[in-house]
Amino acid sequence: MSTNVTVSNISPTLSYIPRTLWFEGSADDPELSSYINQSYHATNGTLGQASVSFTWYGSGKQQHHSIYGGYRQRLGPYEVVLDGKATPFPGFTGGPEQVPAVLFSESGLQPVEHQIQVINTGQDPQMSVLDINYLVMETPAAQVMTLDDSGVGYSWLPSGSQAWESDSQSHTTHNSVASVQLSFMVSISATLYVTELTNNAPFSVSIDGKLTQTLYTNTQLAPLVNTSHLLYSSLGLVSGSHTLLIQNNPLSASNATLDVDYALVLYDPASPEPTS
Repeated sequence: MSTNVTVSNISPTLSYIPRTLWFEGSADDPELSSYINQSYHATNGTLGQASVSFTWYGSGKQQHHSIYGGYRQRLGPYEVVLDGKATPFPGFTGGPEQVPAVLFSESGLQPVEHQIQVINTGQDPQMSVLDINYLVMETPAAQVMTLDDSGVGYSWLPSGSQAWESDSQSHTTHNSVASVQLSFMVSISATLYVTELTNNAPFSVSIDGKLTQTLYTNTQLAPLVNTSHLLYSSLGLVSGSHTLLIQNNPLSASNATLDVDYALVLYDPASPEPTS
């Protein structure tokens, strides 16, 4: 069994390189409302070559891993690199425009860690804009456990300081020293996904006391659609108890929002236990 994980274009788990060559879709684009969540990231190849990448643990023997974006007249050539194998695409070749459209799809992957990268290679001024709306990745999951932010296992820190605000959907903080700790058990190999509603501050993530990475927001715009996005994922957790710590690390007081909605633990008994 497996489950599909959707990764929106504003998810901090996506790496836009270089960030300065990417821009967000705005109301100036009459097609913006056609995109899922009325949001996309785009890059113009005439300004330089840019790419976006994502890493996940998954397989796809029956279903497809797909990347969605705009199939529009402005779309020029691009390249997709999956686990080191590059495949070129011509971009717009005629016919009706479609938003969103499948820009890449692959199946038959092994249940291991994978990395995908999309590179804008278009340089024709009339066909040089590549935009990314969202990704759908299949991950092995014999069982899915949802850990809602209102449930047990969460510690909102500093405790008793009212650093976190909560409503029926999520917990939100603007406090520069705020953090959230989540304790949970894994009985078999698992993948952890944490989602958020809105976020504009960098944050660091630790698993079982080990700092894994610092992630940065991929949006500076107020969301037009109120929906959750993937905040962080941890691949191949081993059996036993685990503790996740997410620490707010804002660069300024005006961009200090960290939001946590819920976590998913995807259990995969068929996958081998990681060795480290």
